[in-house]
Amino acid sequence: MEQLRANLMSKETELLRMLGEYDLKETTLQSKSKENEMLKLKLKLEAAKAAEWEDVMKLGIVMEEANRSNHNLMSVTEKLEVAHAAN
Repeated sequence: MEQLRANLMSKETELLRMLGEYDLKETTLQSKSKENEMLKLKLKLEAAKAAEWEDVMKLGIVMEEANRSNHNLMSVTEKLEVAHAAN
């Protein structure tokens, strides 16, 4: 009987140890899952920033082209005015 009781106590101790390991692994898993979600959000934010930067760069290029076109238009207008004045 004592041997069965000792065996039962040993099994109970082993079960408690296993439950402790399980709890630790579950906590670690939850922590890693939260970390993973934070990294996903960070990646999305970085992608949004990159897209915004790309849009700003494109806008800058379009504005430069518009300025060049405006300058060319002014030059042509001045030449036309000079030609009209000469006629």
